[in-house]
Amino acid sequence: MTEALSQTLQAMHKAGCISLVDIVEGRTATKNKVPLVRSLTMNWVTFCIETSNKGIITKVHKDYVPICMECLNDGTPEVRDAAFSALAAIAKSVGMRPLERSLEKLDDVRRKKLSE
Repeated sequence: MTEALSQTLQAMHKAGCISLVDIVEGRTATKNKVPLVRSLTMNWVTFCIETSNKGIITKVHKDYVPICMECLNDGTPEVRDAAFSALAAIAKSVGMRPLERSLEKLDDVRRKKLSE
């Protein structure tokens, strides 16, 4: 069931029905009490980031980086990994420079891994 929903959301994003600008308010799903909901939400955000153009990511990265940073401290490894993937996708799209201030809070291991 979750796979079908994920695929549907991905198709809607690809078709242009949903954009990252539209869903930033949906960040409440990243605070859901169910870890699977949090990790799947971050996985979908990563997909959207990876399939969006640089202009959109440049516009919304300031909204999404704090969400990712918060999820990096989640108690569930899947949520942390998904958040790191989203952060890496943002860095790949807009570069490291716009993220420098936010990344100061990361430990050296994560910062180095993100730079790679």
